[in-house]
Amino acid sequence: MPILDSASISSDLVAVDVTAIAANEALGRRTQAQSGIGLSDSERVSLGCGPGNRPMKGLGAGHLPPTELIEEGQDIDLDGISAQLIMAPGETADHMVVWLPEHKILFSGDNCYHAFPNLYAIRGTPYRDFAAWAKSLSTLTELNFETLAPVHTLPVQGADQIKEVLITTAAAILHVMRDTARMMDLRMSLDDIAASITLPAELTEKPWLKEFY
Repeated sequence: MPILDSASISSDLVAVDVTAIAANEALGRRTQAQSGIGLSDSERVSLGCGPGNRPMKGLGAGHLPPTELIEEGQDIDLDGISAQLIMAPGETADHMVVWLPEHKILFSGDNCYHAFPNLYAIRGTPYRDFAAWAKSLSTLTELNFETLAPVHTLPVQGADQIKEVLITTAAAILHVMRDTARMMDLRMSLDDIAASITLPAELTEKPWLKEFY
């Protein structure tokens, strides 16, 4: 069974280039801190949008490198199930989603989940490409889906509900981009900008756009 991945694969967690000048050990410590690794089960309330009391032994140990790289969208057979790999840059530049057209199921990976988009990882990685992320979400609304299955949170059912989630999430990203640019043009400080940005009421009320990590 081949292990597929995007040809533009890049990661700060696995297969890191140890010859490059980077604070990899510091990033590793911050990665553990952002997930609450080192806290007790009672202190760690969540871990990647999942329960914090899950077994920790072996978490993150090991990596299977891809055996086949995908340059662009591709149709594949998953043990008799037709699937499409769709390039959808977002939380990562090499992000792909999996679309099962016969079953009308979209596996969105990390591009969509029941929380405000993680535009910047608190462990200290480079900012994501916000515009590309919003564009990918808008493009995915063109699919004829009935189920949206994210990696971290529960599935979303129904075409209308899924489109609302995708459209409003893209709108929230673009709003943050526009407001940030506007305030920078007003020569506001970084701290003042961060403290001033809010979503419009029609987006704030969406449960899938709450601030949660």
